[in-house]
Amino acid sequence: MRIVADENIIFAKEAFSAFGEVKTLPGRTITRESLKKIDVLLVRSVTRVDASLLAGTPVQFVGTATIGVDHLDQEYLIRNGIAFTNAAGCNANAVAEYIITAILHVAACKNISLEKSSLGIVGVGNIGKRVDQLARALGMKTLLNDPPLQRKTGDAVFRDLDALMQADFVTLHVPLIKEGMGKTVHLFDDARLKKLSKTIALINTSRGPVIDNQALLSWKKGAPEATLILDVWENEPEISPALLEQTFVATPHIAGYTFEGKVNGARMLVKALEKHFATQSGWAPLPARQSCKIFPAANCNKLETFLSEITGKANPILKDNYQLKSGITKGGGISGHFETLRKNYALRREFENFEVRLSKTQRKFAHVLRALGFKTPV
Repeated sequence: MRIVADENIIFAKEAFSAFGEVKTLPGRTITRESLKKIDVLLVRSVTRVDASLLAGTPVQFVGTATIGVDHLDQEYLIRNGIAFTNAAGCNANAVAEYIITAILHVAACKNISLEKSSLGIVGVGNIGKRVDQLARALGMKTLLNDPPLQRKTGDAVFRDLDALMQADFVTLHVPLIKEGMGKTVHLFDDARLKKLSKTIALINTSRGPVIDNQALLSWKKGAPEATLILDVWENEPEISPALLEQTFVATPHIAGYTFEGKVNGARMLVKALEKHFATQSGWAPLPARQSCKIFPAANCNKLETFLSEITGKANPILKDNYQLKSGITKGGGISGHFETLRKNYALRREFENFEVRLSKTQRKFAHVLRALGFKTPV
């Protein structure tokens, strides 16, 4: 069996070599020519998989090490009998931890009490559910919106999207769907944005086109007190410099980039290949836990400030924000800079790898830290 894999799929050689010969390539350089003698194609979201890429090739299986599938032409794959799979849920915890870190940073900077705050969650799949759990651990009131899940379950917990527009925070976790009843492209268009609270903190880690970025820029100029946290953008990697300037936190599509999330993605592809080809690879590594210690500042005793310090050390979104913004203002090409940061991102570890050493006065926060996943030895 001959396999081409995106070079950014962690452990690609080790994970897939049991199935055959593995060649790794940058995701944006995978072409039809490079697939002329290939049976299996394993990609990430930067590779568009459709007729223009696969027609005339022997590819019989496509896997993406991502939760999203909008880069796969599923109709073409089905029509041509090409099996495909994704890694749904692989980085749910990683993205949820990014969201919580961002929320805590906003709360600490703006002196917001999270116990008195509400969070609207648009899309309650693997990631949305985890965000809901962590937010409630912080004492936040959560408002859930997921029309497909509501239609499926009839659960009264779900709210109409309009009910979320006056929340203190709103975070988006929907797939990119281009048409039909469940269309999410420009779900937040000019009309929707005008319904938002002018002081809202809006977070998008799903797909850039879920928000009309030009409309968002116009809306933000009329809502200077609003807070934008964007990890995904329209037209990536050619993102809008003007919109970038309006963000409180901006990162280059790395919310889900943890070591554990990447390993989960590779593992899910291995399992899918084993099932499809009725074989066993024997590859099933467990991410080695680190034992990183965090010592909070002795005078850090306010919940939001305290937790912002802890989560910020585990997940350095402020460093990521600085690197994205400073590299562009120094005159580098925005597209190349965005791509370089994303490609060379130093995978962070998830909260479970961190041990927080608490002073006597900080032990009151131990239960919240444990609920977020941190270790808190006595």
